[in-house]
Amino acid sequence: MAYLHKEPIDSSATMLKNLFVRDREKGQYLICELLDLMMEPKHQAFIERREDLAGWVKALFTTEKSFEEFCGKVSVYDKSPYCGCVWTKDFVAYRCKTCATSPCMSVCAACFEKGNHEGHEYNIFRSEAGGACDCGDASVMKESGFCSRHGVNRVVPDDLPASLLTLPKLIMERILIMLLHSLRYLVKNSILESSFPSKIPDPLCESLDIFIEAIKCGSPVRSWVADLLLSEDYYHKLTANQHFGGVVTPDMKAYHEECLNWLPEAVKRLPMCYIPDEIQDKERFSRSKFVYKNLLQELMFWVCRFEFPEHLILFILNMLPDARIKREFARYFVQHYIFVAPSLSGALHVDDYSNRIVHISVQLFSNSELAYLLAKEEALLEMFMISINFMVTKKLIDSKTGESDFHQTVSVQGDGLRNNAYWAIVSDLVNCLSHNEVARLFLNNDDSLKIWMRILTCFSGMNLTTRQTDRHIEYDPQNILLAFYSEREACASPLWVVLDVLRDASNLDLSMKVIEMCKETIIELLDALGADDPKGTGIPFHRVSFHYPIHRYFALFVANAIGRQGLRISDLDINQNLARRLLGHPMQVLCTAHEIQCNMWVRNGLNMSTQQLAYRQSFFCTFFIDADLFMLQLLSCYMSPDIFVSSVFDRCRVTNCLTVEPETPPIQQSSHGAEGQPEPDRLHRMFESAFTLLLSVLSIQTQLGISDKTIIENELVAVLSTQNWTHSGLMEHIPQCHDMHAGEKSKRFTEPLTKAIDELSVTVEGDAMTQTEYSLRDEAWRRYDPIFTTHRALYKKNVQQAHTNYFKYLQRCHKLPSSILESSVWTPYCSIRIVDERYSQLNNLLNCRTLHTAIFMVIYKYLHKHTAVTEQTLCMAITILEGALFASPRENDDGLEVETEKPSSSPNQKTSDRDAEWQKMLTMWFKTNNMTTNIRQVIDQVQITWQETFHDAMETDEQLNNQPEVDPEEPERCIVIQESIITMLIKLHTRFSGVKNSFVFPAEFVPDLDPPNPIPPTPVKVIEKILLFAASKSPHNQKVIVDICGTAAVSSPSVSDDKTRYESERERRKQAALDMQQRLLKEFASKQKKFLEQVEMDLDLPADPEAEVEMETNVVDDNRYDCVICGASEDSTINIVGSTDAERTNSAKSQIMGMVALVQSSSLLGFRTESDELRPLRPVDSNIKPTETCRKFNREHHENLKMKFPQEIGSFTLGTNIDWEWAPQVSTCGHHLHVSCYHDYMKWVKRDETGYLRFEEGLGFQCPFCRQTSNLVVPCNVQQERPVPPESLRKLLKPHVPDRTLSMEDQDFQKSLWEIDNLIVSNVPIRTIRMPESQVNQESSSEVEGSPIDPVRMIDVNVLSVDEILKACQDSTEAILAENRIVLDKDATMQLTSRGVFQGQLEYELCTFGGTLLLEKKPPQLSVVQRKIPIGPLFHVLAKTIRVTGDKPNNEYTKKIWNQLTGSLLKVKETSDCPLLMKDPIALLIELCVSIYPFTIDEYQTVVRVLYNLSLVQALVQISCKFSPEERRAWKSNVSASLGGIPFDADKLDCLLGQVIACLPKSLFNDDVAEKLMPPSTQCYTSTVWTSQSVQSSLEEVLLQFMRISSLLQFHIFENMSTKSQFRCAPAGENELVYLAKYLGMLDSASSTPMDSSCTFFAKWPNSPKYVINSWCKEVETVVSSDRHTSLQLMNRHKIWKQPAIVDLPEDYTNLFTKFRDITCPRCKFKPREPCVCLMCGQFVCYKGMCQHPRDLYNDKDKTRIRITPQGAAVHARHCGNGTVILLHIHNTTVIVVRGSRSCVWGTLYLDHHGEEDRGWKRGRRLVIKPQRLKLINYQWLNHIFDNACRGWTRHRNQM
Repeated sequence: MAYLHKEPIDSSATMLKNLFVRDREKGQYLICELLDLMMEPKHQAFIERREDLAGWVKALFTTEKSFEEFCGKVSVYDKSPYCGCVWTKDFVAYRCKTCATSPCMSVCAACFEKGNHEGHEYNIFRSEAGGACDCGDASVMKESGFCSRHGVNRVVPDDLPASLLTLPKLIMERILIMLLHSLRYLVKNSILESSFPSKIPDPLCESLDIFIEAIKCGSPVRSWVADLLLSEDYYHKLTANQHFGGVVTPDMKAYHEECLNWLPEAVKRLPMCYIPDEIQDKERFSRSKFVYKNLLQELMFWVCRFEFPEHLILFILNMLPDARIKREFARYFVQHYIFVAPSLSGALHVDDYSNRIVHISVQLFSNSELAYLLAKEEALLEMFMISINFMVTKKLIDSKTGESDFHQTVSVQGDGLRNNAYWAIVSDLVNCLSHNEVARLFLNNDDSLKIWMRILTCFSGMNLTTRQTDRHIEYDPQNILLAFYSEREACASPLWVVLDVLRDASNLDLSMKVIEMCKETIIELLDALGADDPKGTGIPFHRVSFHYPIHRYFALFVANAIGRQGLRISDLDINQNLARRLLGHPMQVLCTAHEIQCNMWVRNGLNMSTQQLAYRQSFFCTFFIDADLFMLQLLSCYMSPDIFVSSVFDRCRVTNCLTVEPETPPIQQSSHGAEGQPEPDRLHRMFESAFTLLLSVLSIQTQLGISDKTIIENELVAVLSTQNWTHSGLMEHIPQCHDMHAGEKSKRFTEPLTKAIDELSVTVEGDAMTQTEYSLRDEAWRRYDPIFTTHRALYKKNVQQAHTNYFKYLQRCHKLPSSILESSVWTPYCSIRIVDERYSQLNNLLNCRTLHTAIFMVIYKYLHKHTAVTEQTLCMAITILEGALFASPRENDDGLEVETEKPSSSPNQKTSDRDAEWQKMLTMWFKTNNMTTNIRQVIDQVQITWQETFHDAMETDEQLNNQPEVDPEEPERCIVIQESIITMLIKLHTRFSGVKNSFVFPAEFVPDLDPPNPIPPTPVKVIEKILLFAASKSPHNQKVIVDICGTAAVSSPSVSDDKTRYESERERRKQAALDMQQRLLKEFASKQKKFLEQVEMDLDLPADPEAEVEMETNVVDDNRYDCVICGASEDSTINIVGSTDAERTNSAKSQIMGMVALVQSSSLLGFRTESDELRPLRPVDSNIKPTETCRKFNREHHENLKMKFPQEIGSFTLGTNIDWEWAPQVSTCGHHLHVSCYHDYMKWVKRDETGYLRFEEGLGFQCPFCRQTSNLVVPCNVQQERPVPPESLRKLLKPHVPDRTLSMEDQDFQKSLWEIDNLIVSNVPIRTIRMPESQVNQESSSEVEGSPIDPVRMIDVNVLSVDEILKACQDSTEAILAENRIVLDKDATMQLTSRGVFQGQLEYELCTFGGTLLLEKKPPQLSVVQRKIPIGPLFHVLAKTIRVTGDKPNNEYTKKIWNQLTGSLLKVKETSDCPLLMKDPIALLIELCVSIYPFTIDEYQTVVRVLYNLSLVQALVQISCKFSPEERRAWKSNVSASLGGIPFDADKLDCLLGQVIACLPKSLFNDDVAEKLMPPSTQCYTSTVWTSQSVQSSLEEVLLQFMRISSLLQFHIFENMSTKSQFRCAPAGENELVYLAKYLGMLDSASSTPMDSSCTFFAKWPNSPKYVINSWCKEVETVVSSDRHTSLQLMNRHKIWKQPAIVDLPEDYTNLFTKFRDITCPRCKFKPREPCVCLMCGQFVCYKGMCQHPRDLYNDKDKTRIRITPQGAAVHARHCGNGTVILLHIHNTTVIVVRGSRSCVWGTLYLDHHGEEDRGWKRGRRLVIKPQRLKLINYQWLNHIFDNACRGWTRHRNQM
């Protein structure tokens, strides 16, 4: 066979296939022999060629031309009704909730797009573990959601020709046999378990991939493979050495015999789970059961042995669409499930292993019929219990709760919990229990339930913590939350799906069965923990665990049975002693949570605080705190209410607070190990927590039978009361959303939640980057329940914020007087009302004398200002008091006979048993359980002992006389009280109101037995409500209240008059201080509002269209600049001090100020187009032509100029600026500093080690004041004075002789022309520092010979001259010139690019105005980051840079240009030059301004007027080229005497246009050439007649660009050197051209423009217009005669460019995803994992793709070469945006901004219908574009503020 390897694979394969066709037997033998040699593991001779195995298999697979052609032909005959498309991790798929009948349903993108899902609720998700398409499977989705290719209604194709599979069957059968041989070979020599390999060889995996691709062809191949896998006869012959796939080779036979014994040995050594004692039939799960009868069974074993390898999993998953394979494989899968847990618990990569298990199990267990069959016949449920029990009990530790504790619990540090190894098994269990029939089997299976109860017991008591009281722990334990996640996933998740089955009374017996088992298990657990005290006191307070799942199972099963199955509380066999035992752990956990909030566990570090937060967190709370609270509510129904209430105070360690003593006595050490009472500073908080817990038990009714709708509404109000939330935030904070697993529970809560959000909340729209949030409606605040909000809140600050929001609501709705402060409003606790009669026993807690005594003490202590009682505690006590009044019966006029309970012992506490609990003594205070009666009962005095913490009340003298004698040895004392609850409430009313005798009983009193809560809930109104309610309940109460109100004011007998006055004064001062604080806050808010309004006024321009904008033409001097570092101020010009050159130089350096700026590369201007339409997206295979842009047009224009004219300076280079649309952009934050201060600042920044200043080499620095990114300091106080020319040049100057015959305006114009002529002639090196006039004459003679002091050359900063600006932009100058192939000397290059950079800044400035200077079209400010372009300072730098170039500046070309513009007869040197009509007026404006620098505003406006003439003529030439011959003849007749023309008038458009047409060479108007050159949009003469109005409109469009640039340049040079102001745009309704003409001095601002004036009205001709126009047109004649085609293109140079904008994006993100998800990169030829699209040009970008050839980078430091491979995004950033690019990531919807060597995530442009981001499609909702964000990113791009507006910049290092 070696000769086959000498030829290419394709040639050798073709030869073998031809042989197979001619001689099948021989060809079959050779093919099998070749495959045996390459695939058999023992053949080492061909090991070096084994990497070619996949190529050989693919080449030999079919007789067709290619394997792909074979797959395409076979797939046409696919008859399977199922799709079966299998995917792996990170695959993007769809899930339609409307069509799904199972929560695991998913379909591939192809089936979803071809199905009908319009209007459905679907989401797109990225698969985490892999999956398969369910299209066509009616067991998991509705048939209406099937695509046209799958399901029962598909079109069934014909049968496949048998000849097509002859050779593929041979190859596939050989691959299967070799697969078994290879798998067995891997276990041949392995003796130890650890030496067993866990990976299949790569060559075999590649062959298996080809096998899988063939299976994907459909049912023809899949059915044949299924027959092979399930055939017992085939497998028997194979194992009996009787069959070898049709061909027997000698090597294959010998090797096959050797492999036969390797499988049994591997089965023996595979570890399996041990069988628990609860399983009765253990033989069913023994190892001897595993006898293999077909290939599929053996493959299942190897799947388990090799830890579910991905290739075998994909092979089996692609076979599952075959019903036979799915059924049989499911049986084998369950049988081998006993091997999964041991290998899973010891796996190295548990997450990957678990994902692979779930990848295949979810396809089997999602089918309800198949899952039920497996549970019934294959003991699936027992297998789950065995596996989970194995993983949980693998490593148990002692609980150590008490001394007699022998309980063992799960170790949090164990491998099983730490690695989440149990997740895959629990997930399979939950998936199966989601089917109702399977869940019923589980509940009826005693063996499974017993194991499950034991598992729950093992989880009980996890992570036990002992309270630290003496010192802080050294280290916080790790994996704090691991126990919470474990309990929720392993215990709570199965519970929710099981409870979904128990929905009615028909299954009550199942619930009772589980409840009884839970109760018995809890008792066993308590015995194991040593908590065998029947009173429940055996649980120590200082050792706490938050994990008791068995208790919570009991609570939630009972709640479900009572609420949905008709169970009554009396049906449960629970007595008081059992109830007290069951109460221990839930009470312990709830009270510990309050202790942690009171910082009693602070020495335990973050361990306990984190657990307390998790205990309340929405993800856990339904199974944790809600279940524990219901346990308390349930058990209180079986206990004496006095015992329950006293247990709460006892466990909260506040029993000593229930005394009337002035000082709180210390609590004694109790028998259950409590360390005493809390510290004094925490005592009041724990006392408040005790009442919070009582109020929670009485008022929270989540599990007390209320409807699902009410539950959702309560949760929603509680969440939104604290703050506004996005929709996903609401979902995360509503607990029921985390428990909606499948089916019924999901439907129960989804619809009510949607309705509740619509009814109770409103959307709040913020700025562009703010997501839509939901806020609570004003009407919904009526449902606000503070105690439920406290129950759900994680922090106290959340509760306080809810109260603040409630206070704002009252103010907003005008329900609160403005004088009332927030601190004066009580928490609006809801009235206690037990809604469900099934839990009416909870009212017994309200009719409890112990609770009544506690309420009395709270009011009494607050009245006497005891530190243990806060105002919040008082508020809660009064709320409970109101509930007790409501729960008590109403008395009639004769009084209500109340059955009283006789005390169990003497009221004398001294004589009571010390072990008898103190709570029994509290029952002696009142003689009834009726609050209606007790509220008016007067407590006379209290007898107490010093040694005891308890006390008792003496109500009457008779009781006092009947008391037993007191031991005289034990000191006693009595405290006189003489108060009732009513009297104390009236005193409280007086205190809070601040008015004596404030409460007045109404004269016309109408009883109200259910009064509403007062609004606002101030203390006065709340107390009034209680008093009136008490009067409504009993006429005796009414009489008592009336009697008290009719007497003098009641005062506390224990408080003296002096103390009363002192307290009153203190309260008055406190109130005065609060009032002052409120006034100060209001004053500050008012000032802040005024400041913000002023800032907005400064930023926004005046909107009044009638406001007169004053035109300032004088130079505005920015007097001083302030240094932001040292604070010193400097003048706008430098004054030199010193006698020597060194002194004057140092003086100049110390005064130089710089402006902090940022220079950045840009290509923004090049993206402008002529059309208003947005550029479209351009996929790789798209036929969309690229849009013509400004950059492309300018490049072609420059290329034509370069071809036609010489390249030396003075030719076309003087009249045009090359690649100004590619110029870097310079912006400033507006702050100044001394250059010397800058150097000191940079030294300090480089030494900063904190990283706060974020200095990186090459990325610049932060502004010292505003911290904005900067990399440039521009000198700003080195303004130029007019130079004094030397004597030699003064002789050449012409004297000015005014022409008195002209008007004054014309005389001034001629004088300005004369001054400019002389400035050009006397162009000398400049002096940049203002000197005293006395020094000017002295030094003027030495100016030419000496070297002047130049501050620009003094300053040694980052970038100060324009050529260095270009260097800062990564040598863009050389790149520009090289791209245009322009060769110039160094000075010419610098001058040319300098002018281009400056023109670019003017164009950038115009872009920030929206491309126009009209106020109504100016774009709004969309970002807080505002930067300005320092055009004024940059112009001075530009002028100095060009003027100091060379020793003798050459001004011959400048003089020639000026003479051409003015029509002067001055003789100049003749050179071949570009015609003036082909030059750029803006470039000429910059050149002339630099040449005559410095200049006055009059001189500048003169230059502008002269260049305006040129622009006007150029526009007329361009328009005339669009005329038809008849139109040109008509316009020409206006100035032609032979055609009857009118007298020439330069102010008339007709005359000027006619003159231009007459002077232009006739050869230019070749209509054939014009038609070819002019674009269709400009060929107006074919369909449009040009009128005066259309010509005038076209002229204005062309001339406006020059006028806008000229106006901005004048504004910045003369008015805005400090960049503090902004150009005042033309008001709305005013003509922009006229407005700018007035601003530039072309038109008197005071005069009105004639109605019939045109653009020619603003022209001012230096000489005869006819002469000037004729001379300009004559220059064109020579160029046109040589090349008419190029000349016409050069004459048509004025384009109306529109604003650059982001590409046109589809509104629905699904369309964008569909277009680009499967696209192939045209450069690297691969489908990128992270495709992107450029939002600037619309091209597809291969993000992080190898899309460029590698290059070598030379390292100067190490003298080495580094291999650099640029990536797709980095390369595109340089080519498209000159280093800047905006990319939209297709798969995660985010926008990525690349700036040079850095990149950051900007955000996302697409939001879901809730106005919320969904990055990465984690929620998978339909996304639509948000226009505000699109405008914002476009605004940031246009204004170049990405560096300062975005955060999170990182260096990408070309790795994108």
